[in-house]
Amino acid sequence: MLFSELVTEVYTATNRPDMVAETAQQIIKATNQLHSMDFWPRDRRVDYYTFATSGFIQEMQISDTFQRLRAFSFIRKFNPAGVDPQTQLQSGLGKYPLIDIVDPQALFDEYYSNKVNVAYVAGDILTIRSSDALKYILVGWYQLPLLLPTNAQFSSWIADLMPYAVIDRAVSGIFKMIGYDEQSRKYDQLNSENIQLMRTNFTTPEGF
Repeated sequence: MLFSELVTEVYTATNRPDMVAETAQQIIKATNQLHSMDFWPRDRRVDYYTFATSGFIQEMQISDTFQRLRAFSFIRKFNPAGVDPQTQLQSGLGKYPLIDIVDPQALFDEYYSNKVNVAYVAGDILTIRSSDALKYILVGWYQLPLLLPTNAQFSSWIADLMPYAVIDRAVSGIFKMIGYDEQSRKYDQLNSENIQLMRTNFTTPEGF
């Protein structure tokens, strides 16, 4: 649904079209919470990145490179000139190791030597330590949706595929704000049912 359509549905359920700002706030809040409830495959992106020069240590500024990053899924070394071991064609699909994403406290082995083929986040910087000169990587990461209160700047697959998960959660929030606790609890039950349906249908891209 478009943002304006979600607003209309919430107004209908709450009978409070006077709560314009509050309704927009609750829709955005509900949508963000639903996206953050699990690591949904539909929120995952996979992108190739090329560093300016090859190096054993590479750094990337997260906010510039991964807009609305929620979490990393994987980082893998990559070479566009790599040969596919099955087809023997130059496709970049050769066998390249994954880079472990670790806590900065786990950067050293039991002998206090620097680990290699690891990556860590400190502030807004992703740092990669490689065992060889690194220039290309393939990165899987989870992106939070763009959620601004306009049709053009509100983009959510949950709002498109399960709009009432957003609507019911927003309605519950409005009722809580105005002290209608009983009505809010009724919508909380619907929220639980919606989340169960989402986890049944969207946790894995494969059906049964």
